[in-house]
Amino acid sequence: MEKIMILGAGPAQVPLIREARNMGLETVVATIPGDYPGIPEADAVTYTDITNAPAIAAEAARYAVSGVATCCFELGLRAQALACERLGLPGISPAAAEISVNKLAMKEAFDAGGVLTAPWRRLDSEDDVPAAAAALGFPMVVKAVDLQGSRGVYVVRDTDQARRAFRQALALSGERCCLAEAFLTGSNCGAEAFVQGGKPLLVMPDGTLSACQPGGPNVPIGHYVPLEGGEAVRAAVTEQVRRAIRACGLDDCAVNFDFVLHDGRPYVIELTARAGATCLPELTGLHYGINYYRMILLAALGRDAREYLAGGGDPRRACAAVMLRSPRDGTVRAIHLPEKLPASVYQLSLIVKPGDRVRAFTQTADRIGQAIVTGPDADGCRRELDRLLEQIKIEVE
Repeated sequence: MEKIMILGAGPAQVPLIREARNMGLETVVATIPGDYPGIPEADAVTYTDITNAPAIAAEAARYAVSGVATCCFELGLRAQALACERLGLPGISPAAAEISVNKLAMKEAFDAGGVLTAPWRRLDSEDDVPAAAAALGFPMVVKAVDLQGSRGVYVVRDTDQARRAFRQALALSGERCCLAEAFLTGSNCGAEAFVQGGKPLLVMPDGTLSACQPGGPNVPIGHYVPLEGGEAVRAAVTEQVRRAIRACGLDDCAVNFDFVLHDGRPYVIELTARAGATCLPELTGLHYGINYYRMILLAALGRDAREYLAGGGDPRRACAAVMLRSPRDGTVRAIHLPEKLPASVYQLSLIVKPGDRVRAFTQTADRIGQAIVTGPDADGCRRELDRLLEQIKIEVE
């Protein structure tokens, strides 16, 4: 029986582990110790930190795995790349993984590859702030270069705020420099892509549902497809996806993109060489009539995913998803769900129960569940989500 190593045991990895078992694979899950739901799902567990690339590569060799996979978060990308290189397995290269997890390296690759991205400057010290502000203007974004999601990202409106943001970002970061970026006005959107054999097999532009975060950028809480705005907008997004994949040297992986549509043009904010979080694997699967987790696993094993994708459903389905969130820190007292779900609800799941501690939502890791719906079009899907959320009551005290 072939073995697959899956990096991480959190809720986002559980569908990947289950699909690997459905494919007849033996699953080896790498994780730190903890109460992670993927641990009891695994055939074998190695308690190895997935940020320790040499240790993960050694464990992959010890278990003689045929592939290494992950999804929805990038903590293990360096380890995945090193293990694949040492064992001669398909997957992203160490150089591409480094670009994927370092926003400064990513910006440099974008510029070299002609990718449309927000103007930026490197900040090595607070003394670099005035020159960056003169070049980029206010408001401006100051970012740690090596953190996930919205951690270490600050929207600043004057020099004093920018200096303070630089200090705060460095305090969280493992690097000694930061990134200053022009703040682009416009609507947020994204794209999910899959590349194998050096060619994108799919590019799925998607709309982004966001929640406001005081003092920082809006935080994505969900997505919908198809992206509105017409074929011209979707084609422009697709072109930037293709350029960015080529510029960063990505191959044999899913790729998640964040965009801002500014003055009618799609600017790539960042990408990551893994499937997107916030229900994007499920939305991609629904839209194309496939199991996206299987496609990720096929590529990790070196199998051609084109035939599997070609067998998907048609026409493309409209769908939308949102993370369920708590408005404050506390203990879940009660959960009230609709007695009967309408046919439009594809999935409604919770990862908490009464008595569990929860945190006020500030990042993806704070989600307490998710809801996914289908509908006639993107606008109809968003209305279905709104109706469903009105019927869900989670009491926190």
